[in-house]
Amino acid sequence: MIYSRLCRSYTEDGHLLEIQIFRLEGNVTWQLDVVNEDGTSVVWDEPFATEQQAYEAFCDMLEREGIDAFLSNDDEHDERFRWGRLH
Repeated sequence: MIYSRLCRSYTEDGHLLEIQIFRLEGNVTWQLDVVNEDGTSVVWDEPFATEQQAYEAFCDMLEREGIDAFLSNDDEHDERFRWGRLH
């Protein structure tokens, strides 16, 4: 697995998110996975052509919906991603 240089931690209002942008060896597209402090993972279903596009998708969602969009899966969210629980 190849991790992007754009992977990082993001903190807002005392909440921590881990932004993971990666691709599998031999793949040219990038995946975006945002993990919150409870280990809940928001994974975008569609791959991105560039790591920058993946990071911009995170920033767009953060700006549009705020950090709460990554903290709970109780509400209806954008269908571009799915919720999962890391073990």
